[in-house]
Amino acid sequence: MVTPLANLIRNASFILTRQVAAGLIQLAALALIGRHYGIEGSGIYAMAILTQALLAALLNLGIAPSNVYFIGSKKISAVTALRTSFKMCLFVSMIGIPLGIATVKFAGEKYLPGVPEGVALIALAAFPINLLQGYLASILHGLQKFNKLNAVLLAQPVIFFTSILILVGMGSRSISQLVGCYVVSATVSLVITIFVVSSYVRREPPGGNPGYTAKAINYGYKANFSNLLAFINYRADIFLVNFFLGPLSSGVYIIAIKISERLWLVSQSVATALLPRLSELSVQEDGGKSLTPAVTRSVLWATVAMCLVLGLFASPVVAIIFGKDFSGAVTPLLLMLPGVAFVSASRIIASDFAARGKPEWNLYTAVAATVINLIGNVLLIPRYGLAGAATSTSFAYGINLSIKLWMYMKITKLPLTSLLVLEKADIEKVKSVIYTKGN
Repeated sequence: MVTPLANLIRNASFILTRQVAAGLIQLAALALIGRHYGIEGSGIYAMAILTQALLAALLNLGIAPSNVYFIGSKKISAVTALRTSFKMCLFVSMIGIPLGIATVKFAGEKYLPGVPEGVALIALAAFPINLLQGYLASILHGLQKFNKLNAVLLAQPVIFFTSILILVGMGSRSISQLVGCYVVSATVSLVITIFVVSSYVRREPPGGNPGYTAKAINYGYKANFSNLLAFINYRADIFLVNFFLGPLSSGVYIIAIKISERLWLVSQSVATALLPRLSELSVQEDGGKSLTPAVTRSVLWATVAMCLVLGLFASPVVAIIFGKDFSGAVTPLLLMLPGVAFVSASRIIASDFAARGKPEWNLYTAVAATVINLIGNVLLIPRYGLAGAATSTSFAYGINLSIKLWMYMKITKLPLTSLLVLEKADIEKVKSVIYTKGN
């Protein structure tokens, strides 16, 4: 019999494989953009894409995490989730698209300095596409169909990278065409996702849960506020760097962020596999009390080890992949590494809270971290530039983890050492899982 830990590691390994592949493709795409379109072009592209992503984070109502939680805990069917996803996407898009257009046209020069209006509007077209993509992918996530989830999520970076190669081969320097390729790649990926999700829905009996929309919003708005604040916490520094220093600096800074975030692959993979599993365990008396601490400390120290390696080779990595013009990304990259480790552990505990049906607990920590990060960036960027932005962000990530650790200990009555101190048994468990045969 395969243990829950074995299933978790197996699922996480599938997700990690996909995320490593996607991460490498995305880095290759960024390197190609940086070398072909220059530092300023990279900054303009990043800000345009980030603007529509912020709109999606602001308005998505948390339907995706609701789908994962309710499907994972067997409270609704995939059919119900699919119907609700389409309905809520239409509703949110009717609000978000006019809001986005108005923001770009009337406030774009103030809040997106250096980003042409046309480029921002093209990027806005990706908003409803990415919104529905996230909703539908969450159905596969809740069903724990990770092989299919990996396939649909890998499609977009592959298609986008291919389109960039075509643009570069044609000699195009148009940022509008570059952003247009991003929209096209998102559209094709959505079509693939609809086809895959529909194949699972057809296998289920007709019927549904007519009250799910209200339940999804009730659960989801808590998760959405938390995710929105997490998004702001992760991305506020980019907006403020662009605001204070311009697209040239944001083009350099985004490289530091993208490289450092590749080290989140392990924690992202494990957290993705962990949430539906913990949702299943939530009906048991023990829940995930024994699983979460072991996963948290293992992921934390694995990430710390990767941070140390990257720290040693940061300068040549930036120079080789992106060129000497982006050497200014090395210092902020090094300053971000402690924050990367903090987030890795924080993400696992956040999955535990969400699986308990209490996503608002993540909201409490996100509020404190976001406020600290915004204040820190406003104070430090004008004086210390990119180094100030990276320092503020890492500090905020540390505050986020500290509060989550305190809350988890209060809830479970477990000691701090159970979450942070790696045990010899952890290594033996991983070895036993690796050599376990079975489904």
